[in-house]
Amino acid sequence: MKYANVSCSQCGRSFGPGDHGFSHCENHPGFVRDMKEWQERLMKIAKQIESHASELDPRYDDPKVTAQWLKPYVGDLRDVLNEMNPPRKRSKPR
Repeated sequence: MKYANVSCSQCGRSFGPGDHGFSHCENHPGFVRDMKEWQERLMKIAKQIESHASELDPRYDDPKVTAQWLKPYVGDLRDVLNEMNPPRKRSKPR
């Protein structure tokens, strides 16, 4: 390790010992970087749904048909949302 404490120039957060600091939040580990990745993944899924929606017949208004149509995207959406909101640890009763 070259430096005793490295930090981010954008947010000022410190990361302890390291070889280099970070210019932007999206370059360092942590929540901001995760948010950028989640945003990109959600936008990709949204674009896939939008593309597929243009092929869907507007006369299909049955919820079962819509659910079947969305089924390929539900797993991807669930995965991203679970990563964004991990299960909370239960506190021990006192």
